[in-house]
Formats: sequence, structure tokens, C-alpha cells
Amino acid sequence: MITIPSVIEARAIESLRQEELEEARALQSVLLPAEVLRSGPVTIAHEFQPLYGVGGDFLDYFQLADGTVGLYLSLIHI
Repeated sequence: MITIPSVIEARAIESLRQEELEEARALQSVLLPAEVLRSGPVTIAHEFQPLYGVGGDFLDYFQLADGTVGLYLSLIHI
């Protein structure tokens, strides 16, 4: 049997969904680089604007001990 959720249940589900999205946004922002990377004449920075508030893309950049700059970029397209 298919049941239709009440208005109260629908609001509770939407509220939970919003809380989970906020938690996902906060987690994602912690995973992204916090600062611009400057190495010699090169500057690497980013701006992350997910289409739906939370995205599946990931990036990181870092400088290795020998001065080499590492860049990791993972793009997810659905």
C-alpha cells in the first residue's frame, strides 16, 4: 500500500534534508584548501561554487619538500 506523508511529516523530512545539506557543505568546505599557494612565480587559488549547494568535485594543491607543486583535481559529472 502506498501512503502519502502528512504535511507535518513532509516538513520534518525537508527540515532533516536541509540539516544534512548544511552538514555536507560544512564538511566539504573543510576538505578544500584554505589558503592560496605561492611557489616562485606561480600562484594557485580556487573558488568553489557547487551548482546545488554541495558538489562532488574535489581539489587540493600543495608544495612538496623539493619545491614541486602538486595538484589534485577530481570532477564528477552526472
